[in-house]
Formats: sequence, structure tokens, C-alpha cells
Amino acid sequence: VQPWEALPPGLEISMDMASGRNAARIPDGWPWTPFLTQDSQPVAFPRKRLLKVKVRVACTVSGLLDTIASQIGWERSRFTLVGPEGELPPTTPVRSLPLFSDS
Repeated sequence: VQPWEALPPGLEISMDMASGRNAARIPDGWPWTPFLTQDSQPVAFPRKRLLKVKVRVACTVSGLLDTIASQIGWERSRFTLVGPEGELPPTTPVRSLPLFSDS
């Protein structure tokens, strides 16, 4: 578990006492709160509610974007997901994102 990673409820967290390394098992179907920006400014959501997306390991970036679009009432073409290396291709499986790395 990296210091900047938020831990959703329901995680199983363990620590190797010999190495001090932490690990977390992410359950299938955990809540994620995406942070949306437009021109580097935070985006306000309809009805000022907190956006929550249920993420499953089998999801793709496209599936997450479809869910976000339906929750905030935007057309899917208005936004993308961006990772450390730039825009994430829609076919990217969630399991390959840094959230699921073992580093």
C-alpha cells in the first residue's frame, strides 16, 4: 500500500513483520470516488453530491466512464480518465491500473 493510496472500506490489510511491507487485498466491488477536473479546476457535480463508482476488477476504463457519465448526466465523450502517463485507453482493464499493482 503506497502512502498516497486511499483504502476503501472492506479491504483486507496485512503487513509482513520481517520486511515491514504492507499489502491490501481489494475486494471485488469496492467504492471509488473519482476527482474530476476541467481545465485544471474541480468540477461541481449535480445536486452537490459526492460521486461514487462501484469498481470491479473485471471492469475496463470504458465501463467506469460509462458509469460516471450516467451518474453525472454528461455525454460519455466529454471526459476521459487520466493516469500518470496520460489518458487511459478505454479498453484498459481496471486490474492493470496502479491501484492493483504489487509494488
